[in-house]
Amino acid sequence: GLAIGAAISFSPLIGTHFLQALAVAYFARANYLAAMIGTLWGNPWTFPVMWVAGYQTGSTIFSLFGVDEFSSLPKDLTFSVLWTIVQEQPMSLFLPWMLGAYVCALLFWPIAFVVSFTIIRFVQEARRKKRAIRRQRFRQKYRQKKGQKYKLRPDRRRNT
Repeated sequence: GLAIGAAISFSPLIGTHFLQALAVAYFARANYLAAMIGTLWGNPWTFPVMWVAGYQTGSTIFSLFGVDEFSSLPKDLTFSVLWTIVQEQPMSLFLPWMLGAYVCALLFWPIAFVVSFTIIRFVQEARRKKRAIRRQRFRQKYRQKKGQKYKLRPDRRRNT
């Protein structure tokens, strides 16, 4: 779920990240909440990097297939030049960006999966150890208070 949301963050359609993450999580049978939380990977600090990577990847793909009108932005790019392109030819900017963003998302998903899986496994193991220590301390206190009169039931949780 988290990896799905993180990968969807590459999409240039900002307002639809939650919806896209939910749709992909539905078809992948993943956790919806985790997918929505994963979209937070895309934030004001990471969006520029994701967008440039997406646009460059899309431009490269278009140029490999001989579609030169979407191949790259002008060398002397300023905000006013970019704004003129957005107003006059929005598809020349949007199509490579969209294609490249989803290609980057597909390439980034396994990385995000391994990172999130490793972190979650580490946190769960630490939590399991902490609970076992607390359980052991409680049993020791209980035995001290009650003596050995009552026998505690064995732990019914699975042992890992």
